[in-house]
Formats: sequence, C-alpha cells, structure tokens
Amino acid sequence: VEEFRKKLVKFVVATNQAFTIVESQEFKDLISYAGVQNKKLIINGADTLRNDIQTTFKEKKEMLAGRLKLLSSNVSFTIDCWTSANQHPFQGVTAHWIDDNWKIQSTVLDLALLEGPHTGKNLCGAFINTLKTYDIERKVLGISTDNASNMDSFFMEFQIYAEGQNLNFTTTDNRVRCLAHILNLSCQAILQSAYPAAYEEDLDQAASDDELPATQEQTEASLISKLRRGIMKIRSSPQRRQLFNAQCDAGGITPKALIRDVRTRWNSTLDMLARAHELRIAFDRTLQLLDHCGGLRLTDQDWVKVSDLITLLQPFKEATLFLSAQSYPSISVCSRIYQVLFAHLEKYTETAHHKTKPTIADFPEWLRTAATAGWTKLQKYYPTSDGLVYVVGTSK
Repeated sequence: VEEFRKKLVKFVVATNQAFTIVESQEFKDLISYAGVQNKKLIINGADTLRNDIQTTFKEKKEMLAGRLKLLSSNVSFTIDCWTSANQHPFQGVTAHWIDDNWKIQSTVLDLALLEGPHTGKNLCGAFINTLKTYDIERKVLGISTDNASNMDSFFMEFQIYAEGQNLNFTTTDNRVRCLAHILNLSCQAILQSAYPAAYEEDLDQAASDDELPATQEQTEASLISKLRRGIMKIRSSPQRRQLFNAQCDAGGITPKALIRDVRTRWNSTLDMLARAHELRIAFDRTLQLLDHCGGLRLTDQDWVKVSDLITLLQPFKEATLFLSAQSYPSISVCSRIYQVLFAHLEKYTETAHHKTKPTIADFPEWLRTAATAGWTKLQKYYPTSDGLVYVVGTSK
C-alpha cells in the first residue's frame, strides 16, 4: 500500500492532476480493475493525497539540500518570474552546476509565490530566502536573468547583501544577461523599425474582427498587418481552411497550417512570414476567392520584402535555438554569437568593413534602417558580456 501511494504521488505530480482525481468514480473504477489481483490496494481521498505530496516534497527537498551542501563546485542560477493561469505570480529559481564527473546538472530549487510589487528589492529578498533554505549563499557563481528594469535593481540589492555577508559577488563579474532575451529585443527593434504600425497593433482586436470585411484602411495597412489579417481571415472557419488546402493541392504544394504570430514571441512573426512565403501561391489564390478579402493580397513587391525580412531575421532564430538547449553550456559561445550577428547586420549598413560585402545600394533603405535598429540594440548590451563569469565560461 505504501509503495502504491508513492507511485500515485509521482503520477499526480508528473501529470499535473488535481488532488480530487482520486475521488472520481472513473479513477476508482480503473484502480479497482487493475487491483483485482491485489486486494490490498486502497484509494484514499484528496486530503490524504495532498498530505502524501507534501511529505514527499519535504523529503525530496531535504535530500536536495544535503546534495547541494556537499558540492565541490559553485552553482549558477537562472531566475525568471511567471504568472499562473489563475493569476498567481511566482519567481522560479533553477540551479546549474558541474558534478564531480564533469556532467551538467540542473534542477528547480524554488517556485516562490511573490507578495507585493515585483520590485528588484522584493525579488532579491525571495532569491536570498531560497539560498538560505539550501544553505548555498557562498556557492553563487553567476545569476542569469532577463533584461527587465527591475533586474537592474535586483542586482544592486543582491550586491549590497553580498558585500554585507562578505560573499564574492559583483554585478559586473557575476551577472549573466540572458542572451536569448537580448536577441529578442534586437529582433523586436528590427520589426518595429520595418513595420511600426503593424507591430504595435492590437492583435486581440485584429482577431476579434476576423469575420468582418476588410476595410479600406486595413487593405492599405503595412505588409505585416495585411499578412496577419489575411491569415486570420483564412484561419477563421473550417470552410476557409478547406478552401486553402484545396488551393495548396491545386498548386502542387503540401498543405500546412498558416501561422499567426503572438506579441510575446518575436520568432513567431518570423515563422508567420516564412510559412506564408512558402505557401504564398495558395495564400494569394484563397484570398482572391474569398469575398471582401482581395485587398489583403500581397503584391510581388511585398513578397520580395517578406523574403528580405526572413533573410535578415533567420540567423537570430538559429542563435536562439542554439541557446535554448539544456544539454550543454552555452555561455562560452556568447561572444561568438554576438560577432556573427554583428557581421550579419553590418552587411546591410554603412558601418560594414567586409571586403566582400555588397554595396549599400543593393539594399533598400527600409531594410538598412531595420538592420541598423537591430545592430544598435545588440550594441547596447554587448559591453556587459565582458564580466569574469563570461571569461570563466569561455575557458577550456
């Protein structure tokens, strides 16, 4: 019975089930059927399950604390804030270290419920409580966060705390700015420069009017705005999606779903552009066949712009995917990624020094301006990547 309760806890936690699942008749029927040959199986209520989970959590937490205290290496941390579906704010803290066998280890230390405003001081206090819980204050090597303004005050607060505790930590040497987030900011700058009105439009409102005829204002909107609205028109009903698939078949194109971008992920806009460009023949024909949607079709010149923007953004996506891996450290390649992206963007600008670079006249002004905006954003954060933790991370 004890072993069954342990496995039940593992199942509920791993699959994110409600505690009350054990009280549902369907679950009881399943266990009853599975336990025909084992009459000792007993299904307890949700309260018992909750207590079992809390007991297991406490045991695992004590085991992890003991393991961390015995580490011979220092520990790096990733901190990020997250809001649950029921609007509860949490601060997640993940620990990363190299074990005695030179293997990367990573585990979540805390998902603390945040109280009060998300100021740097409050976030720092929650992080310090996590360090104290596991008694690893003196093992901090680096802390990686996004680039939100409250993170600046977070590090100021933590450096003051570190000085008071005689900890070997400074913001200059031990802060790690999330490079994936920096790439996001650079791409946001590129997109906003290229199509400011489209990138600032209310996507929720754009989605809510997807059944309305395209207005004159919409048909004269920027390229990305027209593309987005055209995609939403096609995606808005099963009949339109079927019509689109039929146009794919007619054009000898493998049918794929059109992608609609979301505001919080720049690469979703790139994905939207790339998928639409891939299926542009079927996309154009479908809008032509739909009532009141012809004005949302892109011109040949528009599709050339889409292709140019895809080419400009593609290296950023490749770098982001590389940085998103968890099976290997990526801080050692941060400098290389910066240099590759700087060189890529400088091909479009007058600051380029490549002997084989195309002439500036080969690129339209809007593209050069967008590339310059992305370059400027990268340059803003590049000087912060010369801290000691980057030097250590680059060492072989």
